[in-house]
Amino acid sequence: MTNGGTIDCPNCGIIQVGEPKVCPACSHENIYNTEICVVCGEPLTIVSQIIVMHSGSRQPFRLKQVRSQASALKEREEFASQHRMKTLQEIDRRREQNLAEAQEAQKAHQRRVSTIMLVIAGLFIISIALFVAIFLLR
Repeated sequence: MTNGGTIDCPNCGIIQVGEPKVCPACSHENIYNTEICVVCGEPLTIVSQIIVMHSGSRQPFRLKQVRSQASALKEREEFASQHRMKTLQEIDRRREQNLAEAQEAQKAHQRRVSTIMLVIAGLFIISIALFVAIFLLR
């Protein structure tokens, strides 16, 4: 931790004089003479950066770390996506089922209304026929 131009080592407790080196990858404050970040392994000095570049690894440590986690993240997102899709399909299936039930109930209601109207029309025709028959018999 920084304390007015000195840095207290969190590992051994030694107080170092000098400005800390802030890691460009993880922003951890390292002891001023550290060449590699103690948290993420990112090279902090030009010499350590050159060594890393010549060792065949041209990408920063943090980038390698993130790329190594990408496949696991992709799998989690694929699983979550499939779960969301199943949920939406189930909601859509229930909506279609409710719609079909509502349409069937509407058809049953229309059949009852039609039946009642036919009965009323039949009674009306019979009553007119009786009225005409009574009128003619007088």
